[in-house]
Order: sequence, then structure tokens, then C-alpha cells
Amino acid sequence: MGWFELAQQYPDQGSLVDVAWHPAMCWLNLKAFRALASANQHGLRVALSLHADAFFVPWPDAAISARRGWQYTVIRIRLPASPGMTLAIVADDQAADDLLRPAGIALHARKCQRCPRVWVGIGLAILLGAIITVAVFCQ
Repeated sequence: MGWFELAQQYPDQGSLVDVAWHPAMCWLNLKAFRALASANQHGLRVALSLHADAFFVPWPDAAISARRGWQYTVIRIRLPASPGMTLAIVADDQAADDLLRPAGIALHARKCQRCPRVWVGIGLAILLGAIITVAVFCQ
């Protein structure tokens, strides 16, 4: 099942003008695409752009799980009307919290907001140290 089949099963209800839109990476089965996501008390709307094809999933029709990833939050949506289909939305923590709040889902705040950047910095420092060591001792 692809985007257009999903849009036929869950037709767009129109733009959600009363809530914020968030850029996100969406995965539909094994296909990834950039999208704009928004949510209100009725459901979740995902669109390819502000005026492009979109689908709207009412909250009662979705089984939602979410977790904080290493750098982003991953929201998984299972739709009973589409068994075997996996829809995942990957967004920064604030955007994911805004999308999940209308569904009544709250995730714990990340303990360390800068941890991923710190670990990347440490890794780069180790790599740079290894390169310098090899360059010095191989001369």
C-alpha cells in the first residue's frame, strides 16, 4: 500500500488551520519522504506540502506508539483498516510532543537535550586524534 491508497482510505478533511504544522520524515512501509504533519483533537493530518495530497487519520482509527530515539522521536501508527502497513513519523521532540498531545499521549522529556551532539563531538575528537597519531608515527 502506498501514499495514494492510504489517502483513499483516509481522505483529507482539509487543512488544520488552528494548529501548528511540523516538518517531519515519514516512513510508509519502506518508503521515506518529507512531509508536513499536524494534529488536533480529531486526528492527525499528513501532507506532502501545504496544498498537496494529504490524508487524515482519526484518533479512534489509529493505534499509536511513540518513543524517544537517539536524536529524534519516532511515532508509529498502525491502522486496523490497513493491516501490514507501517506508518512512522520521525520528528524533533517538540514537534512530536505537539503531534501526540491531542491524542492524549505524553512522553517523558529527554534527560539530556545535548547528549547526541556531545557523543558525536567525542567521536569526532577520537577520530581526529587517531588520524593525527597515525600521521605522526607513520612519517
